[in-house]
Amino acid sequence: LKICFKKETMIELNEADVKRPRSVSETVSIADYGEIPAALKSEIPITEGEKLLAEAVIKPPDGGYGWIVVVACFLTNVIVDGIILCGGQALIPVWTKYFSASGSSVSLIISLQSSFYYFAGPIGSAFVNLFGCRAVTIAGTVLAVVGLLLSMLGISVQFMYLTYGVLSGLGMGAIYLNGIIVVSEYFEARRALATGLAVCGTGIGTFMFPPLIKIFLDQYTWQQTVMLLAGITMHCFICGALYRPLTVKAEQVKQFEENLNSLLKDENEVSFQNRVLARLASTNTSVDNKSDSLTVDSNLTTTSFKRGKLDQQFVRRAFNSQKSYVRSSFAERLPSRHLSMSIDLERAKSANTDDIRKLSVASIRDFNRPLNRTDLFFSGSKRSLQALTSVNDLPKDNSAVEEQNPVEVVKPSSCIETMKNTFMQMIDFSLFASPTFLLFSACGFLSSVGYMIPYIYLPLQSILDGDSPEMATMLLSILGIINTFGRVFSGWLSDRPKIDCIMLQNFSNFLAGTTTMLLPHLVNYPLKVVYCCLFGTGIAGVICLRSIVCVELLGLNNLTNVFGLLMVFIGFANLAGPPICAVLYEATGTYQLSFYVSGGLMVLAGVFGCALRKVSIAERKREAEKKKKKQKQEISIAYKASSSSAENQNRQCKENRNISSMSVFQRIVEKIKRTKHRNKIDAD
Repeated sequence: LKICFKKETMIELNEADVKRPRSVSETVSIADYGEIPAALKSEIPITEGEKLLAEAVIKPPDGGYGWIVVVACFLTNVIVDGIILCGGQALIPVWTKYFSASGSSVSLIISLQSSFYYFAGPIGSAFVNLFGCRAVTIAGTVLAVVGLLLSMLGISVQFMYLTYGVLSGLGMGAIYLNGIIVVSEYFEARRALATGLAVCGTGIGTFMFPPLIKIFLDQYTWQQTVMLLAGITMHCFICGALYRPLTVKAEQVKQFEENLNSLLKDENEVSFQNRVLARLASTNTSVDNKSDSLTVDSNLTTTSFKRGKLDQQFVRRAFNSQKSYVRSSFAERLPSRHLSMSIDLERAKSANTDDIRKLSVASIRDFNRPLNRTDLFFSGSKRSLQALTSVNDLPKDNSAVEEQNPVEVVKPSSCIETMKNTFMQMIDFSLFASPTFLLFSACGFLSSVGYMIPYIYLPLQSILDGDSPEMATMLLSILGIINTFGRVFSGWLSDRPKIDCIMLQNFSNFLAGTTTMLLPHLVNYPLKVVYCCLFGTGIAGVICLRSIVCVELLGLNNLTNVFGLLMVFIGFANLAGPPICAVLYEATGTYQLSFYVSGGLMVLAGVFGCALRKVSIAERKREAEKKKKKQKQEISIAYKASSSSAENQNRQCKENRNISSMSVFQRIVEKIKRTKHRNKIDAD
């Protein structure tokens, strides 16, 4: 709910209710005054509007059919990540000979595929919020298969950029994104376990596909191999069909209708937050309020409630829905969610029972759109999420409350408008003003530049060292299976209370980068196996801890936005990495410099990451000082205005007294004149 008050006031707080004794003419929230007394919380009932929001939440089953969804997501990760990570090492040498092109130009095909795999995240999210995970997964599968089949034509390297690179990359990226979203929709308490099982498909795919692709290339041409890969990708169509959306139960719709009808009967409802603040205000203050408005809004509609004049104690504040202090029984029904809802109340008032039911179902579905959840991309456990969100999010400048004119009827937004809003939710450039975000993104970019290099060039380096192609391919399978166990171990370790996830991710970058820099000197095959174990463990920690570190540094409210922008950064990193290493190989004739550069960038990401916590703390302090300074300025302005008003009143009183004195004097003079005139007449 968004509460918009068009008021200015002087306030005083009751010392018996709150810790902070007094404040004058400022925009405040409950958090500004310390902890609310327990007795006060229990005294205030939940309003009909809040009941409406609570009943609109579709509770995740945390099991049941959700495990079928986990299996489907696991299989899509096996297929998609297996092709993305392992296709390049086998196909680049073949394409280099077939097209008679340089290694750098051919490696750009794989770079485009992996980069658009990440670029598809922000783009696909707009479609997911509108059409759902099932439809977008099926569409992504069709796009990926079409791209792979068109690649069989093999017209030129530039044509492969478009087909194998851009089209298949976008399609596979859409498949990957929906796997994350649908598991998060079905699981809450067991999300860490469900997500961990689903992403294990990446390691299994890396284990299975290197020997499989080699067998295909040994038996068939590269065109036939790509056709077989397209056929395997078509299985994602079946997996996507299993992404059944959560349904609205009849009991939930019935309860929602009852709460909606109750809400329609009372347009003068005061929100829970407003009444808490009203209770906190002093009994010595009263304000004559001309008007205020309560707005329930979302992407589709906005409806405002008008109230007449109120003479009450209040504090003006537009609440951040994620930080509202509500009773635990209500808060548990609204897990990490943007508290806004779309209801056309004007239509609801004039509707019959069937129309109300249809409106209720539509409102519930709209409220439960995937991107309305702030914790959608959080892969950790519920316990770790609660621990991380105990730290406040990085503040945004929401202190000013704009006046909003009440709106009686607003038409629903178009599909394009909804998609645009969702896209902008993931790509919000206001975060570029945050030093913490910039440093965090720089670390992600540096580590991602070196991430793809071992997957592409490790088998080629092994062949140059004298190993057989079969043994060289087996290295990627070892890396994949170790990566699977590494993700599970990193997830378990991050859930330990005493573990610093930021330093754990930095250590993972150090481990992966240092071993990659040593790789050119590991000429023996057993040493390469040791490298695969260490690199697989390190890179698993970097990827697994990304969302947890993001929440710890930037807050849960910013997770969706940060995740969207970070996918763009990683996409550009994957676009640059393989071609740069191919150019270095063409210049030197060996892969040594390529491994030095990629490993060094990952180590550099770990070094920069060590400063993340200090930068975050400094930014929070700076924002807190700005807020405090702004509040002092507002208090000073209000005090001056109050003093000026008092002086004006005193001056006016003096003037009134002077006028009154002059009036009395004039009456006395007139009376004397009349008396003299009467005496003169009598004398005559």
